[in-house]
Amino acid sequence: MFLYLPRMTPSLLSTFGRTLRDPVLRRWRLDRLLGRWTAAEAPAPADSAVALQARTHYCLAVDRGDDQAAAANLAVLFAEADRLIGPSGVLREDSTAYHLRLTHGYAEAWLAARRHCRGETSRLEAILRRLLAALSALALPGGLPEIGEVPADPPPALLAGLLPGGPVNGGWLGSLTAAERDSLVALRDTERLHDLELLRADGWLRSDFGPWSGLWHAAPAGWPSFSGHGHQDLGSSVLHYEGMAIFVDPGSPPPTCPARLAAAYRSASAHNGLTLDGADPYPQDRPVYSDAFRQAVGGPPPSLRAEFDGVSLQYSGFDRLGGPRGCSRRWRFDGGKLAIEDVILGTGRQRVERRLITPWPVVMDDSATPVIRGPRDFRVSGEAPAGLRPFRRWTVKGDEQPLTMILFSSRSNLPWHGLLRVEPLS
Repeated sequence: MFLYLPRMTPSLLSTFGRTLRDPVLRRWRLDRLLGRWTAAEAPAPADSAVALQARTHYCLAVDRGDDQAAAANLAVLFAEADRLIGPSGVLREDSTAYHLRLTHGYAEAWLAARRHCRGETSRLEAILRRLLAALSALALPGGLPEIGEVPADPPPALLAGLLPGGPVNGGWLGSLTAAERDSLVALRDTERLHDLELLRADGWLRSDFGPWSGLWHAAPAGWPSFSGHGHQDLGSSVLHYEGMAIFVDPGSPPPTCPARLAAAYRSASAHNGLTLDGADPYPQDRPVYSDAFRQAVGGPPPSLRAEFDGVSLQYSGFDRLGGPRGCSRRWRFDGGKLAIEDVILGTGRQRVERRLITPWPVVMDDSATPVIRGPRDFRVSGEAPAGLRPFRRWTVKGDEQPLTMILFSSRSNLPWHGLLRVEPLS
């Protein structure tokens, strides 16, 4: 009797290594062997590259009068719009910069159709209006937060004219004819998303509280999509005070950076959220996971809601670690003051880390409390000791911009309650 052992090819070794490193993948493979789950049929990836490629071919075909090629690529544009754009008009890729890029793509297609007085102009305009309306909700007074991956081409700064009140004489808008620019700006300035509940259902919450303006993101299922451009930013937020960015998302490093650095910027440890023992709020998603398996591991979908004085979030992604049993985070605004309250139920002892990332210099005052030094100073305090770490983000050109991470870290017994306070100084 012979025992068959498969040949250890590089591909098999790589699969074995991933399984060892990922406890959720180990659980999936074991449960598959025991017959508890069946592999899910992988959905089509939420990638807007197909739509943008069709946009390029459509514009070329229209300009040279090739109706057959124009019709073929127009069909792709319409099909991709139905697949990629949610009910609120936001792109289903968990990235504000990719939404901006797709808006630019459909704006180019609309302008090409309008230039040649084609019959599909009105339908392309309807798609563009939805994208512009969602973009108006994603933008904060200080600009568009770079949440999720940031594409290198075209640079988001080049497309700033598509944002509400954005510059019209420079960037991409500056390259248009006066008539085309005026028509697009008129469309941009009239489109607003008035039903923000649609945006929240698509995973984004935008709200203003006194001098504070914020944008929150929570993937509808909790797990960042394996096929999108999202990060582990559940529980994070981008906050502006009187139009000034105070807490930011660092975006993503340039494509030329090492893969390990890109993975670090996708993790929760690079966002304004909370980690337990270094773990992200939800594990890495994989196309073979079924919805039933995801819910067995991560619990029900997170609940992100606006309240009369702030925002609340409930989620169960950390339950997979064994000890935690449900987490909640609440942002409470009182005039210029902000309180961030966390509650973690369960048992055991965990290293709890909370982070706030700011583009402004931070110093420690005499009581070892961080003070943000900007056009307006803010004191940031908590029940745990605070530390400062240098951080950075990059422009699309690859230039580094300094950031400061304020880290509150403690090893605590569960259940646990923590409170961070941000107060403006006169």
